[in-house]
Amino acid sequence: MVMRYFVIILMCLSSSIYAESLRDLMRKGDYEAVLQKAEKVNAERLRALHELGNYDQIIAEYGESEHWPDLAVVADAYRRTGKLEEMSQLLARAIEHQEQKGRELGARDATAIASIIGETDINLAWNLIQDAHDRNDKYVDAYLVGAQISIAAFAWQYALEESYKVYKMDKLDVRAITLAARAMISDNKFTKASELLDEALGVNERYVPALNLKALLALQKKEQAKMQEYLERAQKVNPRNDETLALLAASSEMAGDKKQRDIYVKQALSQNAQGHKVFAILSEAAERRYLYNDALHWGRRAQEINPKHWQGDYIAAINLLRLGEETEGYKLLDQSFKKNPFNVWAFNMLTVLDEDFKDGIYVKHETKYFAIKIPKSIDAQLWPYLNRWLDPLYDSMAKRYQFKPTGPKEYNGKILLLFFDKHGHFSARTVGLPGLGANGATFGQVVTMPMVDQDSIYDAHPWYSTLEHEIAHVFTIQKTKRLIPRWLTEGISEWQEQEPHIQLDGYLMETVLNDELPSLDKLSDGIHYPKTPMQIGLYYYLSAIAVEQFVQEHGEQFLNVVMNDLAGGMSMRASLEKRTEKSLEALDKSYHAYIKKFCDNIYAPQRFSKKELEELTKQHDEKPLTGAELLKFVKANVQHGKVATAQAAAASLEDDPKFADEALIMQARIALRFARNGIEALEFLNQIIAVDDEHGPAHYWAMRAALHEKDFDTATSYAEVAAKFLPRMTRGEHSPFTVLSKYHEQNEDDDARLEILKQQLAIDSFNYVAQRPYALLLYKKGKYAEASKALERCIQFSIYDPRLHAAFGHCQEQLGDKDAAKWAYEIAITLDESEEIAVEGLKRLSD
Repeated sequence: MVMRYFVIILMCLSSSIYAESLRDLMRKGDYEAVLQKAEKVNAERLRALHELGNYDQIIAEYGESEHWPDLAVVADAYRRTGKLEEMSQLLARAIEHQEQKGRELGARDATAIASIIGETDINLAWNLIQDAHDRNDKYVDAYLVGAQISIAAFAWQYALEESYKVYKMDKLDVRAITLAARAMISDNKFTKASELLDEALGVNERYVPALNLKALLALQKKEQAKMQEYLERAQKVNPRNDETLALLAASSEMAGDKKQRDIYVKQALSQNAQGHKVFAILSEAAERRYLYNDALHWGRRAQEINPKHWQGDYIAAINLLRLGEETEGYKLLDQSFKKNPFNVWAFNMLTVLDEDFKDGIYVKHETKYFAIKIPKSIDAQLWPYLNRWLDPLYDSMAKRYQFKPTGPKEYNGKILLLFFDKHGHFSARTVGLPGLGANGATFGQVVTMPMVDQDSIYDAHPWYSTLEHEIAHVFTIQKTKRLIPRWLTEGISEWQEQEPHIQLDGYLMETVLNDELPSLDKLSDGIHYPKTPMQIGLYYYLSAIAVEQFVQEHGEQFLNVVMNDLAGGMSMRASLEKRTEKSLEALDKSYHAYIKKFCDNIYAPQRFSKKELEELTKQHDEKPLTGAELLKFVKANVQHGKVATAQAAAASLEDDPKFADEALIMQARIALRFARNGIEALEFLNQIIAVDDEHGPAHYWAMRAALHEKDFDTATSYAEVAAKFLPRMTRGEHSPFTVLSKYHEQNEDDDARLEILKQQLAIDSFNYVAQRPYALLLYKKGKYAEASKALERCIQFSIYDPRLHAAFGHCQEQLGDKDAAKWAYEIAITLDESEEIAVEGLKRLSD
């Protein structure tokens, strides 16, 4: 008896080890070994057959199975081999079994049936997955199928939730990792998605879904060779995978080989019962390259091949809306949502579109070149200014870029501008999801913008400059037939609006100091694949500097020549090398030198992470540091509050002539920050100033020290020098310009204050905190022509300030434009009926 139980235990243990061995092989992607070792009927064997694309063998061996998890794989094999009739019979059988068993279904069967019917009845499939979770909350396949259903329905958040639950149970499950990456790609979180895919391929380098997604990301970066490499790796594993074939078609199209593209499309369709998925992949590939007409074409094909499915309608709708063909787009989007109510993107977009097409809350306007929609809530104060500014802006850009873009057919070829009074509505109409951090967007013929009131002048955003930025995109995108790299179109738009990017100077300095400046041909990567949210802005800045350099060295016409090259199919690199007669390597060297010279005018205290402090401390403990390294060590310790260490290191630097000034400044900062002793800080700083009375940083910190001691006269004298030699320090309460402005305000010296504000705005015209008092001071002093321009600039930051409209109206009245005065007064009274300047002005005009 004992021996019998011992044998049984050994058999169970052997079976467990055997199963574990197969799982390990599957996990590593050694599918062939699984087939060699697995028994005839085995779950891992079935998975291996599926991963290798042996769909016919799956059908032959498992088509008559009574085991629903097997039949779920059979169903997918039917789909991928175009067996519509067999698929239909299995689907009917699954639905019948579900109706008979109801809630008696176990987790495995519920999950399997959900997988089979997911494309046909999303609601029922999702409910079955929830039932499976209730039956067994550890059953991995239920979460995986739940994620797959969510992705198929465009319910990306659910996909993330389902896949992450598997990831928490097993961090090496490549299926969960890849499904999470897919959801992130759809939400444009490319960096994180790429990291997850690398993680998945690190476990199983042959996992086809992960390879396909890496190919899609390579397409996003326009790296066709890299895309092809991933797809060839995928094909070696499974030559029949329809997603791989569809992406190969997209890769061929990117390479300009439409004949090969059509061969891949035909091959993918010949073995796929759901051809809409093939066209959906081609459409997404086109969207990733901003080719919305092509994406619409593939959406139409998806509609044709499977008119009952929601996805073709959705793809066509979303791209019609991007192209500004709103009426048909709205109709198709509604049609799609009725078929798939899980599509959160469609729901969000429809919510906004309903307000336009059903509720009529938008007012429509036209100019010579633009069709405009504005919510009634902000139309009164926004439209008169847009009517004044838009067409001259178009004319100036048409002259600059030697091109005249057009808009949607529905709007008679006029560029469509859509304004929103809620940021969430802008976000939903633009990408279908709330939370889009941008302040404007364009698709080439349509521009969308939020117009949200700010809590204070410190939050005011230059909305009109953003509009100018987006309209510049319309010109550059259309001029280049959408073939312009992301960095160049962003760089031109930033250069067009003349954003000084002063708030990013510190990040630029860090990039230079850490020797992390990118090559010109890698500038788009920092926008598509940012490591941090701040890096996007930094790469916009870097792109703008690159454009500025080209214009300075070659003239504005250089931009048009390059864009014409791109429109003709020339690569960015080839165009730059041809037009400058320099290699890319030489251009990079020149570009980096230009940035470093640009940084000579920047003073921004360097920041260090805790990790960097730890590395510097380790270096300091192991060997004597160079002067530059020791200075970094001091700065890092000051930033992280290590006072004694910082003081000792700073003192040791004082004997180094090259870094003596920096050492004294750090000693002063330590005294000011930790000892709260401005007098002591000044003693350090005056040692520098006594030798060099034009030392900007020393005057800046001396100003800070004097302010701490409430010695405003002395602080002002230091601020005057700091403002002269640190001209880009224009923002914040500790800006030398701010200190001087407050000082003159307190002394009621309007002329001196006007002069300092003028100097500040000449450097930083995006500084609304300075712009508003400057405009109102000009108005107060009766300089109506100057005040009118300055007030318009203020209104380009905030349309919600009644005082600005009233003052602008009074300026126009004094300048003889009574029509403009009248509507400006009316705007002011709409915002504040007690606005005295406007009330009195309207009374005068009516008399």
